[in-house]
Amino acid sequence: MTTRRAAKKVTPVTGTTSTATSNGGHQASTAGPPIRIRMYRQGLGDCFLITLPGANGPFYMVIDCGVVLGTDAAGVQKLRDAVADISTVTDNKIDLLVVTHEHYDHVSGFTQAQDLIKDNWKVAQVWTAWTEDPKDALANKLRAERKKAEDALRLAVNRLREVNAANQADRVASLLGFFGATSGATPDAFAFAKKLASENLRFCQPGEPPITLPELPKFRFYVLGPPKDEKLLRKSDPGKDEAYGLDDSSSASNAMFLNALSRDPSTDDVTLAPFESRFQIPLNRAQRIEFFDHHYFRELQDGSLTEHKSAKKVHDQSWRRIDGA
Repeated sequence: MTTRRAAKKVTPVTGTTSTATSNGGHQASTAGPPIRIRMYRQGLGDCFLITLPGANGPFYMVIDCGVVLGTDAAGVQKLRDAVADISTVTDNKIDLLVVTHEHYDHVSGFTQAQDLIKDNWKVAQVWTAWTEDPKDALANKLRAERKKAEDALRLAVNRLREVNAANQADRVASLLGFFGATSGATPDAFAFAKKLASENLRFCQPGEPPITLPELPKFRFYVLGPPKDEKLLRKSDPGKDEAYGLDDSSSASNAMFLNALSRDPSTDDVTLAPFESRFQIPLNRAQRIEFFDHHYFRELQDGSLTEHKSAKKVHDQSWRRIDGA
């Protein structure tokens, strides 16, 4: 759970040196206080306590605090125990709280153990990414796009349940759950964490000069990401030819996709169909066309088609139609 012994091969960052011995090992000299990393095993999620040798004694840094959505009561209690242990080890003095990103399994503890944190932790400063900065135009754009995507997924869950596609609905709902978007828990937890040191809140930027702190004269912090280049941010997204996007800059088919999700299933409004009207044949007209009548509407009498397991009666072809899909 934690390492209390200093490593044999110490690094220059602590102000120590090491020399090789004849047996291939290393012998430390002028060793300083050790760096301790405590990784809590509360379940699927992240929570770290880093202890660094500071100018005025131990410097305590907490990184994230959470468990994945759906964790049972025993798992949540383990997270609360981890928060209590942090309080004991640090004597409630948290010099730096780092919240890496907005996934539920990294921030849920700021809701699930909020009472323990609020009553005990004295947080000197909070660091998070520039993507949380309400004054950053690109960050605001990304949040708006994300909200639109989450709204679309919620609509998809509702529509799937309407047509009794429970398994598919659960899969989409689990994706929402990963982001904590089903209950609003993630934004609430993140907001609470930021308020723990609202007057000393830093939005870290990649490429900025290494961050130094008076309390840690021998350490420098480098911000690696997320990148501020929008093209790099979207690098992991599928290309335009591979999938639908949900941002306003995409093609009109995206609006059609969202409209189709939100349409009333009891209506038959072809304007919300996935194809342009010039490529559509109205259902009542298709029933009068011989090809469609023979292959999609008529009961087969010649035995040319084996009865499908979903057919309501012998040679019924309604199972082949996807009118509502």
